[in-house]
Amino acid sequence: MKSVWSRHGIRGLLIVLAAFAAPACAGGGLGVGEEGVPAPARQVYVEVENYNWADVVVYAVRQGTRMRLGMVTSMGRERFALPAGVLAAGADLHLIADPIGGDAPYVFPPVMVQRGQRVELRLENNLRLSSVAVW
Repeated sequence: MKSVWSRHGIRGLLIVLAAFAAPACAGGGLGVGEEGVPAPARQVYVEVENYNWADVVVYAVRQGTRMRLGMVTSMGRERFALPAGVLAAGADLHLIADPIGGDAPYVFPPVMVQRGQRVELRLENNLRLSSVAVW
């Protein structure tokens, strides 16, 4: 009777394990890149869908500092990278949608964001009905 762990069976098992282990090792945030240089931290993006009738400027606020991310045209979509300083540990992130020439700005509830995550903003015509999600 032949062993289950014959030479070809072990080799196949090792190949399968290596295939699963390689992406896990490569997916780290702060690793070592080519030539021993530290790899950049994973970026955080804010993806905005604007269903408002006005163009809207989006701001990120952390610990009282307000940073302009960019503008999203009416019925448009944009993607903004959060500045590294906004991702300081231990502080909530506030996002603000400020319609150009329109109503008062809408301040979203605070969210905790970590490197490598994605923030989605969906801006409705009535900004108080807008939503935020972190993925």
